[in-house]
Formats: sequence, structure tokens, C-alpha cells
Amino acid sequence: MRTGRLLFLGRFVVAAAATQPWLDESLDTELRLQMFLGQLNETQIFAMVQGDTVLDDNGTGVNACIGHISGNETLGMPAICMGDGPAGVGNSMNNVTTFPAPVTAAAARNTTLQYAYGQALAQEHLAKGRNVVLSPTINIVRSPSWGRAAESFSEDAWLTARMAVAQVQGIQSQHALACPKHLAAYNQETNRFGLDPGWTAVDAVVDRRALHELYLPAFKATVQEAAAAANDWGFAGFVVADWYFAHRSTVAAANNGLDLSMPGGSLEDSYGFPAYYGDLLVDAVRNGSVAWSRVRDMAARIWRPMFAVGAVDHPVTGNATAVARTSAHLQIAQQIAEEGMVLLKNRDSLLPLSARNHVTELHGGFVIDSTRVTEPPYDYLARHGAAEGIDFRYAEAFPGTDAYETAPSSMFRELNATYWTTTDFSGPANQTVAIDNITIASYPAALWTAWPDVFSEQYRGLFLPNTTGLYRFSLYGQGDANLTLDGQPIVAMTKQNFGNPVLGSVRLTAGRPVDLRLDFSMGYSLSTGNYGVTLGVDMANATHLTLPAGQDDLVAQVARASAKTLVLLGSNSAVHMPWLHAVDGLLETWYPGQQVGAALERLLYGDVSPSGKLPVTFPGIDDDVSIKNRNAVSLPQIQADLTANFSESLLVGYKWFDQHRVEPLFPFGFGLTYSQFALHDFSVSEAATTNTTFHCHATLANIGNATAKQVVQLYVAYPPHAREPPKLLRGFAKVELAAGTAKAVAIDVAKSDLQIWDDVAEDWALVPGVYEFLVGFSSRDIVARQTVYIG
Repeated sequence: MRTGRLLFLGRFVVAAAATQPWLDESLDTELRLQMFLGQLNETQIFAMVQGDTVLDDNGTGVNACIGHISGNETLGMPAICMGDGPAGVGNSMNNVTTFPAPVTAAAARNTTLQYAYGQALAQEHLAKGRNVVLSPTINIVRSPSWGRAAESFSEDAWLTARMAVAQVQGIQSQHALACPKHLAAYNQETNRFGLDPGWTAVDAVVDRRALHELYLPAFKATVQEAAAAANDWGFAGFVVADWYFAHRSTVAAANNGLDLSMPGGSLEDSYGFPAYYGDLLVDAVRNGSVAWSRVRDMAARIWRPMFAVGAVDHPVTGNATAVARTSAHLQIAQQIAEEGMVLLKNRDSLLPLSARNHVTELHGGFVIDSTRVTEPPYDYLARHGAAEGIDFRYAEAFPGTDAYETAPSSMFRELNATYWTTTDFSGPANQTVAIDNITIASYPAALWTAWPDVFSEQYRGLFLPNTTGLYRFSLYGQGDANLTLDGQPIVAMTKQNFGNPVLGSVRLTAGRPVDLRLDFSMGYSLSTGNYGVTLGVDMANATHLTLPAGQDDLVAQVARASAKTLVLLGSNSAVHMPWLHAVDGLLETWYPGQQVGAALERLLYGDVSPSGKLPVTFPGIDDDVSIKNRNAVSLPQIQADLTANFSESLLVGYKWFDQHRVEPLFPFGFGLTYSQFALHDFSVSEAATTNTTFHCHATLANIGNATAKQVVQLYVAYPPHAREPPKLLRGFAKVELAAGTAKAVAIDVAKSDLQIWDDVAEDWALVPGVYEFLVGFSSRDIVARQTVYIG
């Protein structure tokens, strides 16, 4: 029956081309677009620029779409269905592949693999009925404290652009549309949504040179190289707000380039934001504030890429319940994990594991013992270990980073809750009641008033430890919360609108009660579900770079008790490592996806060598206001007020460390393998015919004893009067070599990629002078140099 319907649709499209020429694939894209728009009346065009999505209370589409524009069956045009996300199909879809986080792909430095990932990502979205993929995230990791660092690629604009272009090309090769995000200086979660009730969000203040050279290049590259936003890039597609947050001005949004309002809705919508196009846009056109030609251009920009990538000619047929995951996709996920994990320490060749490691004891967490993967990594490692004569033992030393079980009433005494109908505990208290424990939505029903519901509450009582040791606490819910015990801050939760647990820990003594105070404020929320806070106990931006809930202490204790210690680190970005000197091995796994077990098995036992390179600098010191070098110049900061001043300008990541001559814990581009490599015969020559490109050549030799992949990295140092950072990444090549072999490596650098932004001319310029080309294995491991004069 399904085949019959598909054949019928195929014949219909062919037959319709004669009477509906915009469906004729042989015609020019722009001609087809204009013919289609010519069939629409004014009301239909207005409907094209505002979503008609239906979302549930958690912001998840009730069908496959997180964003939706109805198609036109009469005209043979498909609906537009959008979905997250960068690490695989998101929005609570089942039967999809959990791919590694994008930071893993950036560490892999493999654009061919990233292209294949883009294809697989599009295929799974299409299988779920989606034809617009809201990916990749290509914001610069300005600070390792950024809560979404793992969702993006790197601190470096060049690396981010290379990965972005490869993924977008892969997505759009499958007749799905890619939507890179978030244009442009979105680099922190603090005040991302703004402060209620006006939702005045953080203002990122960035100088124009930094904007053009650091925060925009990846977006520009996807437009110019991948045909994925601004007119001066030749961009012909559409710009869509990130769900709700252009509601502040209909006229300004429309006149300054915002083409599409998502997800749509009204004051009665569950999220409470009015549609900022719809009737408001109609009124703006009627009173002359927005030209009708602009609205028609908005509709044209939305449908032009749909024609261009073939989404109109290959209408999506999937559905939300389809099984999108395939064995080929699992293999891609595994390869990204294998190539993206970064070996940071390997003292005395602890890895790969062998029979000399007679007993290996695994202390768990997500990486070792997890129900989130099809087979826990422990099973892979133990099974392989048995064949190698290694006795594996497992002990759960850390339960992971989920919210803990709700603290039971038996652990509290004299627990009371006081409620206010304000967000800041001001005014007279509404009431005080005795409660058993602290859970979401525990406040009295009498506090409900007309939308939006706002309140604050304070829990006071005694917490009774029943054993002596480390207690881990979690806060889960929506709003702001601060937990203290005997006045000591334990854990704080800020603007947790999407319900991520926040963790903290403290050592307590059995039978010794401590004063508990939990202040909670529920402001204007992005969701109607899960008002309140839950306190969990167990035997978003990070405010610091330490591992959560006492894990640093755990690593240190294991290291003291073990002859050899290997740490498998799963982190969002860089973290502080006070225990590094005490451990023998360290493998950064990032967020490795569901194939983590198979990937770890092959890496730890030496079936494949690690080859990942850090896409971010690991500073080795906490990223807070106390991080200063000898000149009192601080690292880029996550800022808590409503103005984020990017005062560091171009000096983000390794460029800051180079400029201020500060030694990082691990430099950008660093990563060990199971072999050793050498580079020689480095040369740089200008293209003889075009005079637009420099050809860089070197010979890479594997001088070790294992087959491995190495990443050759090319940096460029500018003439001093260019006022650039000490060096910038401008190319890389990943090469696999067997032990004892060598290979010629070529990296081209276009002269246009050496231009800087001239603030005076408001354009790109190539600064004359002496340029130094540097080649090596990390930003701090430079092997050879060549100078070139550009006139």
C-alpha cells in the first residue's frame, strides 16, 4: 500500500509540471520560485512568514516539528518542518542515533567524516518527517564555562568554519535544508532569555573587527561555500529567530532582516509570548511601517533554498514514529567518537591496555556504567579484557550527573515552607506551612493567580545525615534556587527553564543535624510545566571549571589507592584538574554518544590509536574573575549583568594565552597518539599562475611503532602593524601512517584568508609585510617556520 501511494505521488508530480511549472525541476530555481509566489494571495504570503507550530509545555513539538509552516497541497508544495539538533535528531524523538557532541567532531579534525555526519543527520531528520535541520551550532567558545560549549565546535573561527561547511554540505546533499545557528555573538547562557517580565536579554558588546574576524566567519563560510547572513555575503536564504526571542519589535525585526517568526502562537500560547508577526505584521504593512515588497521578499527567502536544495522536488515522507537509526549511522557515530577522543596523558605508556595490566578496577559514572547507551561500555571493556587476561572489576563510585532521588522526609526535621506572591521575597508572606520534603509544585494552590504565575518560597529546617561521608545534592526545576547548609553555599540553580539538574556536595557527620535553607524564586517562565524546585540527595553555565559533586576528590582518592590510574573524562569543555599530577593516563571523551563502548574498546586496547586534538584550550586555572596574568589581564568572562563586554576583542582561546605568554594546562591542538611523528622539508610557495594562493608542503613521518593518524596544523603570524594575535590557525590535514612510513602533506592558504577587517574602510584588507607560516602538532608545538613577503 505504501509503495502504491509513493508511485502515485511520483506520477502526480510529473503530470503536474505541465500545469504547475514551478514543479518542473528542469527550470531555473529563481524562475520556479517567482512562479510559485505569483500563485499566492496576500493572506497566503503573510502565513508563510509565521510558524503554525503546536508545542507542548516543555517546548517539544506535538508532531515531528519544533517549527512548522503549512504547505499548499493545491499547488503541490510540501510543508516546512524544522527540528533540532546538532548532535542528532532532538526534541524527544525516539529510534534515532545519539551521535557524539559536536565538540568531538571538531577534535576529530576530519572534514570528510563531518560531511558523512551531515548526510546521516539529514537522513534521520527526513525519516522523522523533517526537511529543515536546525544545525550546526557554530558559535565561538569564548569561555570554557559556556554551558553549550560542547554543542558548538571550537574557540577558533577557522576550525569552526571548516567543520560547519562540511556538515552543511552533507546535510544539503540529502535534499534537506541546514540552518546554522545562532547568529552571531551568542556565547553565554547567563541572561540568555532576559529578565522577566520584559525579557530584556544580555547585550553582547563586540567591536566590529572581532565580530568580522572571530564571530562571523563560520556563518559567512556556510553561506559562500556551502550555500547555506547578510546581503553583503550574497545570502539569498532566510533568517529565523531562535523561537520567540524577536518579539520585542515587529517593525524593527522585519525591516532589519528577520524573515521568519517561530514558532508562532498567541497570548494564549503555552509559552506566553505573542506572535510578533501575524496580525502585527499585517498592521505594520497597512500603516506603512513595513513595505509589502519586504514581506514578499521574506516569503521568497524562505522558499528559495527549499527549491535550491531539492526539498520541493523530494518531499519528505517520514513520520515521528519511524526508526531512523541505521547500522551505517552507528558506524559514523563510533568513528567520530574514536577520532574525537583526545589522549592528554599517557605516562609510561599505560595505554593501550594489555595483559601486564593484571587487574583493572573501574569506578563508574556515565562513561563506564550507563543505561543511556545500547550496551554499557563496561561490557565492551570487560569482554575484551577477558580475552587479554585482564580481570575487570567494577564499583560505582559516582552515580552520574542526573538529578538524584528526592530527599526523603526521614532526613528532615521541622521543615517549613514560606511563600510570597512576589519573585524576590518582598512584601508580606502569603503563608507558612509544614511540609515533608522539597519537591516540584509543592506550593499551595491558593497562590495561583492569572498568568504568568510568579512566586518565591523559602524552605527552612534541619537536615539529618544518617551516615558520615560525602553527601551529593541536586536541584531540579525551573527558576532560581540557592541551597545552604549551616550557612555554607552548597548548590545554586539559575534560570533553569529547561530543567537541567544542578549538583553540589559537602561532607557531613552522622547524627549531627545541619541548618538547611533553600531560597527559590519562580519568575516568568518559558514553560507551564514543572513549576518549583526538587531537592535531591545521594550518598547550565558553570560558575567554575571544577568537576561537579566531589568528583575531583574522588579522582584524587582513587589515584592514592591505585598503582596506576587512568581517567576517562567526559566534559562539556575545559575543566580544572588538581589531580592531574597523580594520575597516569587521561583520555578526554567529551560527550561521546551511544557508541562510546565500542569506541573505548578499540581505543583502550590499541585496535586504533587516539588521534583527537583539542579544539579548545585547557587553561588549568578556574575561569573566573581571579584568573589574571602578571599584567592583570583576565581571560574572557561569562558576565552576570545585562551587558557583556567582549573587551578581549580578538584574544579568545589560545590567542589570549599566546598574547599574554601564559602557559596553558593543555594547548589548543594538543593530543597524543600511540606513536611518534616527525615533520621535515617544510616549504611555502606562491601559486605561479593565479597569485592568489600559497602552497605549503611538508613530509610527515611516523617514527614510532604503531599505525596512527596525526593532524598537521598550519598557523600564520602576521606583520606587527596588522595588530593580529601572535598566530592564527589557517589550515590542517589529518593523515594516517603505518609505523616507519612517510607521506607528503599539502595545505593551501588563500590570500583572501589572510585578510583582516579594516574598521576605517569597513572592508577586508590584505596588510603588506612579512608573514610567518608555522607548521606543527599544536599551537605550542611548532616544528618548522617559513617567512613570506606580501606586497
